[in-house]
Amino acid sequence: MEDKAARNVTLDYYKFFLSFWVVVIHMGPMFDSDIASWFTSESIARIAVPSFFVINGFYFANKVSNKREILGYLKHLLIIYTVWAIIYLKYYISADAVIFYYIMGFFHLWYVPALIFGIIMLVLLKKILKKDHVLLIIAILLYIIGYIMEFEATSLYEIRNGLFYGYPLITIGYCCRSMKLDKSIKPSYLVVLLLVGLVGLFVESYITYIMTAQSRDLYLSLLICSPSAILLMIKYPKYKTGEFYTTYLSHLGSAIYFCHFLVIREFTFFADKETIFRFPFVFLLTVILSVIIITINKRIKIFL
Repeated sequence: MEDKAARNVTLDYYKFFLSFWVVVIHMGPMFDSDIASWFTSESIARIAVPSFFVINGFYFANKVSNKREILGYLKHLLIIYTVWAIIYLKYYISADAVIFYYIMGFFHLWYVPALIFGIIMLVLLKKILKKDHVLLIIAILLYIIGYIMEFEATSLYEIRNGLFYGYPLITIGYCCRSMKLDKSIKPSYLVVLLLVGLVGLFVESYITYIMTAQSRDLYLSLLICSPSAILLMIKYPKYKTGEFYTTYLSHLGSAIYFCHFLVIREFTFFADKETIFRFPFVFLLTVILSVIIITINKRIKIFL
């Protein structure tokens, strides 16, 4: 029997991998070649944020019927979000922007309001509808609506929010656990689904490049490759104990997500160089800052 304090570090390593791609997305074009840059930041990298939502939904499944745990989780998310909103305040402070960006989320911080909204929506619909397959159908329909809307959207916030992005992916993660898909689906099937999803992602991304060359967040193939990859990680767990694994590695992906934009914005003296040469420097600094934040968070739990 595994130690209660042990963590599935397979999933933690995967979250670190996902955070790597988040930084890639926000660094800008990597290469002189437009198509190479596109496939770097607008294809495989787009699996990152949906996967974070799915992971949160998967582990939220154990809290969905416990009012105290739900309220405690939402309170914790709100505190974390407020702290990071204050940290990034100087980038959006103005009379007409503060309230909007606090509600919707400045730049990458949109993820937390979308997560909070998605969780609340899941809890409320769960009480009304009861049946998980109905919740899943609603989730997929909302995602498809958001996917269609993105073609005409004038603002990212129209579709990159809790309704069309957060709730659908959180619910998919929740259903993966409530329907015990992590136990019932064979690994070989998950590998096939993942490969199909990744091929679909490359095809969708390439079509988007040809048609508009405009960045997109919602790809239909992400509904397949994000959950199948996560279920594979859960199928092959590797448990570890000790402070490095239970404190630092477990929080590293989240810390990188929150602080990477700070590093990108503040270290602009490399702006005249190609992003591919700046990236290792920026990512290393982000990891170092993340470790500092995790260390502080051990005593003051307001950052992660």
